[in-house]
Amino acid sequence: KNIGLRVSKLYLVDSDCEVYIPNASLVNKDIINLTRPTTHFATTIEVNVKRDTDLVQATEILRQSVLSHPDILGNITEKLKYIDDNQSLKPAENSISKQETGKLRLLAEQKVNEKLQKIEHNFEFLTKTIKMVETGGLSDEQIKAIQRYYQEITEYIGLDADNNPETLIILIREWYEAWLKDPNLHLEDRPILMDEWETKLTLLETKISKLSQKIASPTAYETRLDDNIINLVQWLRIEFKASTDFCREPTIRLGNFDSDSNKFTIKFYIDNIKLENCQRGNRVANEVRREMVRRLMEAKIYQREG
Repeated sequence: KNIGLRVSKLYLVDSDCEVYIPNASLVNKDIINLTRPTTHFATTIEVNVKRDTDLVQATEILRQSVLSHPDILGNITEKLKYIDDNQSLKPAENSISKQETGKLRLLAEQKVNEKLQKIEHNFEFLTKTIKMVETGGLSDEQIKAIQRYYQEITEYIGLDADNNPETLIILIREWYEAWLKDPNLHLEDRPILMDEWETKLTLLETKISKLSQKIASPTAYETRLDDNIINLVQWLRIEFKASTDFCREPTIRLGNFDSDSNKFTIKFYIDNIKLENCQRGNRVANEVRREMVRRLMEAKIYQREG
């Protein structure tokens, strides 16, 4: 939480406490920042199935169990398909269930991802265009064409857009407002989630503004325009929000086996480790395990340990 001249203050998630450690003790230790570059949190679960189980069937049961949980990253279309089958989520409160709030959030996120993909595609097209003409120097006509195209991108984002309800900035806010309806969230999670995304939006606007200055006078800067755009797109994907989560899809691997059972290891990413007083990961992992066990028992292929 804070690094001083002689002592650093750390927050221990598991015990929910702060600890002060002399910096000399940290020199040879690895410190993991769970909130950078994103607040996604990876965890694993191991489950056993009976030795004679159809492994393809078991894998599919486990895959659907994970994807049915709304707080886990994965293909949104598939998550929406399976979410209603999950029986291990928090019961409905105030007439709205975890499944319903989860679907609202996922649908809102789907719109955000689609808009981000469109913006990334347009930036990539602009980069290719600039590379084609930048080698020989940009003419006034080419600069104006680049500026017009860049203006369209900024309108998609929500800068200089007139009454457009589908800009990235508006969609992001609709998404996190839908997220705030999650019945598992605490009162203190609202400012955490809002601050996180409003900070990102402010940073996005700052980066777009700086790039706008370079687009307006491309010959006044030493850095190539295409390099600046590439850096912005990388920041969008890594630190702002990935429009696709292929690298964070749940993975299911068959591990050790013995005379009675096969062991599966399931790895998945939870959406935000900072929420629920940093205990969201534990809750989600427990709910996922319960759902896996329930479905495996229903299929009569679950094997208890020991």
